[in-house]
Amino acid sequence: MRRQREQLSVGGDEAAALQREENAPRGGARQIGGTGEVAQGHRAAGGAELLQQAQTAVKLDRLTEGVTALTVKVDGLAEIQNRAEQRWERTEEGIRALLAIAEMHNKEIATLTENGRATDERLNGLINVVERQISEGRNGKP
Repeated sequence: MRRQREQLSVGGDEAAALQREENAPRGGARQIGGTGEVAQGHRAAGGAELLQQAQTAVKLDRLTEGVTALTVKVDGLAEIQNRAEQRWERTEEGIRALLAIAEMHNKEIATLTENGRATDERLNGLINVVERQISEGRNGKP
């Protein structure tokens, strides 16, 4: 960037020198197409080339700034994506833990249900014995 500014400065100085030479009073007859005009035309072309280089450098700087800004934005989005993935992983782990707990509860419920059936069968047996005793008229006496 600094070199480009220096080139701009040099180009501006050359253009100013050319302008002074053009405006300077000359004595004597002037030759058309002489070496002075050729050199002056060559210098003017060099100044235009420097100006074009300077304009290209400015455009390149703007483009570089734009790319840098986009890179910063993309990096920011990548960071947001990483955090979202980490949150999702934690959520997934939590869901898997809840599923494991639910499966344990289902096993406990199945065990309790089976134990409840066994208890129901024993109670039904006891009820049958008591009903037989009452129906035989003994009212619980041997």
